[in-house]
Amino acid sequence: KEPDQIIKNAMRSILLATFLHQLLTNTATLADTLIVGKFYGDIALGACGITYNLVFINITLGSIFSVGAQLNCATALGAGDQKQANCIFSASIVLSLILSMALSAFVLCFPGLTASFFGASTRSPELHTVTEEYIRGLATGFPADYLVSFLSAVMLLDGGKNKILLSAVTMIAVNVAGDLLNVFV
Repeated sequence: KEPDQIIKNAMRSILLATFLHQLLTNTATLADTLIVGKFYGDIALGACGITYNLVFINITLGSIFSVGAQLNCATALGAGDQKQANCIFSASIVLSLILSMALSAFVLCFPGLTASFFGASTRSPELHTVTEEYIRGLATGFPADYLVSFLSAVMLLDGGKNKILLSAVTMIAVNVAGDLLNVFV
């Protein structure tokens, strides 16, 4: 095959895997919304909606770090420098985890401030309280969400498309199981 065709095929493959991963990730958000709305009511659904921007910020930060790591690792690998690629990956993942844990710690220490910042009004004390509780639960999972977001892009360098999709499906299954466990137990 021509080098241009190989690159086009690789890009299509990466694009498809990335698209499916994002679609599956949004399916997890939809499942949360449906379960919370059905079993917990309007106030909980409002709290759930308020917190999605916080989740989006966490995942976006992971994606930003992963794109930078992916680009720099690919450049090092293209130059035949496996050691440099490993250093870039290690530094990126450590820095990413530190940032995610810092965000998680901030949110856990200041749930009321975070809830207010994202729109839970203190004029509705019940909504504010439920949003704080929901934020506390979400914050504990930030490092895992961050890692999934970070690793999904970097794994494409290693031909891990199927692993990325499997991780997204597993994430949805665990998410829904956790939601249902919370409802029925």
